Amino acid sequence: MTAAMRARDAARPSDEDLAAAADRVVIVRRNWTPRDELPRR
Repeated sequence: MTAAMRARDAARPSDEDLAAAADRVVIVRRNWTPRDELPRR
C-alpha cells in the first residue's frame, strides 16, 4: 500500500502544472451561446 501511495503522490500535478493547464484548456459547451451582456472571446 505504501508504494501505491507514493506513486499517486508522484503523479500528482504541481501548482505550476495546474496553472498552465488552466491557461491552455478550452471548455466547449455544445449548443450554448453566451448572453449578450457577457463578453465574447
